Formats: sequence, structure tokens, C-alpha cells
Amino acid sequence: MPRRGGDKFLGQTTPFLFCSAITKRQTTNGKLKNMKTNPCYYKLIALGSTVIALLTMAVSARADAYWGGVFDSNWANLGNWGGTGDPANAAGATIINPGNNPCVVSTTGNTTSGDCYISIGVGLTILNGGQLTVAGNFITGQWGNSLPLDVSGQLTINGYLLLGNGGFDGDVNIFSGGTVQSAHISINTGGGAQLNISTNGTYTTQIGDLGNVNYWIAHNAITANGNAPGWAINLDTNINPGYLVLTAVYTASLSSTNFVFNNRSEERRVGKECRSRWSP
Repeated sequence: MPRRGGDKFLGQTTPFLFCSAITKRQTTNGKLKNMKTNPCYYKLIALGSTVIALLTMAVSARADAYWGGVFDSNWANLGNWGGTGDPANAAGATIINPGNNPCVVSTTGNTTSGDCYISIGVGLTILNGGQLTVAGNFITGQWGNSLPLDVSGQLTINGYLLLGNGGFDGDVNIFSGGTVQSAHISINTGGGAQLNISTNGTYTTQIGDLGNVNYWIAHNAITANGNAPGWAINLDTNINPGYLVLTAVYTASLSSTNFVFNNRSEERRVGKECRSRWSP
């Protein structure tokens, strides 16, 4: 509620006005008497403590962990992080900002407590043997063009993989030996964001995304080996029930039981089992 001077009062107005009235009666010639003899003094102290606690909670709720890369490229070195300084315990998001050194995940057991963003003009690399688990969504291209997320290790996203979410570029490259799994995927193609899967790379999402995934394959937002001639996306609905498993395959090696959408010729080959799960 408004106070004199335009300030806002956090709490109930009645106790404050009551205390103000008593405070005025505790003055003599404009000078305050010993307020500690007035019970309202303690109410004011308690109220002030409550306001401070509320402000502290508000600041903590917005506390992000952001990459600075001051010492080296190691994600697991907490000295490289600003803000809360620990992605695993940040009250807000984890944000990969441009830093002194690029951000690289090379060890296992790395986590975030919430969403993870790749900011403008910066990327993220997960090396073979590196492991990152994101508790929320993983977002690229939110505020401007992001550099690629390159995965040769393991990335697990409990929420959405959101590529080019703000309409900007923000690619994800899954290289040989790399695995990325998310609960769902969304690609905003307005800025040119793509998911590219190389030989022996794997992307997994829930089977409910099948229609959207097919659309993005058809419109070159999901590609195999950078759309190299003869390569296609193999979409397996059987190896992990309830999920779609995407890999890159050379078309000459296809079996008749695979569902494949070739990015260049838009050729579909649908096996007997897949016909029962999807209608073109």
C-alpha cells in the first residue's frame, strides 16, 4: 500500500498507521522519547526484519548461475561461474554467457537445477565422456544468434529441447558417440536453427513428438550428416517403447523395417511395424 513519499509498504497497513500515531504521541518538542518503552517499537523492528527477509527471498528467486570462464573451460570448476556460482544449486537458470574461456563439459555428474540457456555469440561443448543433466528446458537462440551446442558425450534434458526459441539461430550438433535425450523438442526455424545428427549420434524424444519431428525432417530442420548426399534420418519407434530414436544412416544400408525420411529426396520407406504407429 502507498505511504507518504510514494514508497510502498510490504505488509498490513493498520499496524503501521497505529504505530505511527503512537510514535507522534511519544515526541516532545519534536524530539523522540525512549521508544523502547513503547511496545510498538518492537513491532516496527519485527516488521523491518520481515521486509528484509522478503527482499532477500525475492533476490534469491532471481539468482542465476552464469558462465564467466575466468580460470579455464571446465564446467565443473565452480570458480568459472558467476551469480550463485553453482549451476546445480542455482535458484534461477543456468546461462552460458561469453567468457574468458569457452564452456566445456568433460566430466560426469554435471547438473543444473533449472533451465539452461546458451546466450548470444557463445556455444557449449560436451566432450566424449562428458555428461550433463538439465532439470528443466535447454534453450538456444533466445535473445540472439547462439553458436552451436556440440555433443560428443551425453546430454539429458528433463524438459524441452528448444532450438532457436526466440527466432534466432541456435544449432545442436550430435557427433559420433554423442547422445541427447529430452522429454520433448521444439524448433523455431525462423532464425535457421537445426538439429544435425552425425554418424553414430543419437537423439531421443517421446513418441508424441512424431508428427512434429516428421515436419522438421521434411523442412530440413533435422538433418543427417549436414544433409550430405545419400544420408537420411532413421526414426526408430521400436527399440525404446514410447520414444522416438533418431540416428543418421546411409541410405544404401537401410532395412525394410525402418522408417526413414530422406532430407534431400523426401523419400519415405515405411516398414510393416511402423505403418501401425504413424500415418503419412
